Amino acid sequence: MLLMATSLMYGCAAPTVKLDDVLLQRLTTERIEVGMILDLFNPNDFGMPLETIDWGLRLFQSPFANGIAKFGRQIPARQSSRVEVPLGVRFADVASSVQQVVSSRTIPWNIGGTCNFRLPTGPLAIGYQNAGSWQNPLYR
Repeated sequence: MLLMATSLMYGCAAPTVKLDDVLLQRLTTERIEVGMILDLFNPNDFGMPLETIDWGLRLFQSPFANGIAKFGRQIPARQSSRVEVPLGVRFADVASSVQQVVSSRTIPWNIGGTCNFRLPTGPLAIGYQNAGSWQNPLYR
């Protein structure tokens, strides 16, 4: 909160982050691949460098996987940018949750994290979160 207040004192408005969609792209008996789509809006008169996006995925209300994606991408002044973050998890890495995922017809999910920007005044972190459920493609 102090960091955001410091950034605002120097004429920087905080960007907004909206989690547009979380798509189950592929599910096999070995791995799950998810595409997370964020809409970032920069209200400022200058571009804002997006450094990283960290994420945490919960399935069936239990922690499933987390990670960080590096970007080095500029969000243009007074524009929205669609940012796609591919998430891939091998079931061998999360063995305790696999049985529930492959045996359920629907998969409830929750995902959240932080978009991390680097400004001349210092770092700025903006959080996001959303939830939903997927139909398991193994049962189609």
